[in-house]
Amino acid sequence: LSIRGLTDRINGFLLKMKIDLPRLSNVMFTRLKSDPADTPRKRDALRSIAFWLGHERAHLGPLWNFETLSKLCDRIEPKIDYKEGVRIAFSIYSRGDVILKC
Repeated sequence: LSIRGLTDRINGFLLKMKIDLPRLSNVMFTRLKSDPADTPRKRDALRSIAFWLGHERAHLGPLWNFETLSKLCDRIEPKIDYKEGVRIAFSIYSRGDVILKC
């Protein structure tokens, strides 16, 4: 299946079964591939995929559940130890109706 076909099938399944999860987009697969599943939207996308896999491919359900899918997307970000940096401060003040930025 193409990504577009897969998202159409998963979204159709969610609609048909009345599962209250947000619709998947084609871009979400790219985001899941390149970034960790660190937002509620990404985790909901993994849940949608897990529901679809459990329904369409029942023999894969025990192996490819939400926990397994989330482990595929987890990436440990290297901790960066900043030794130098810049601090920038902004102030906003007003005279009458106009707000000026400095």
